[in-house]
Amino acid sequence: MYLDHMRATFNWYLSKNHLHHITYNPCACGFYDGMEEHNVNLNQGAESTISFLLARLTVGNYKKESAA
Repeated sequence: MYLDHMRATFNWYLSKNHLHHITYNPCACGFYDGMEEHNVNLNQGAESTISFLLARLTVGNYKKESAA
């Protein structure tokens, strides 16, 4: 159950959100701050990038532990 919630939450960054839009900006190598009702909030603060990177590390560490 925890793994399902972790995957669903992480996939939010990868377009599994109500706008079906990825939150990553490949041109700026940063992440948008979030979603509004009808569009993406185009601000790209450090907090958003750090949140994604921490989530990515957590998912990666969990997968590594599961494989061992």
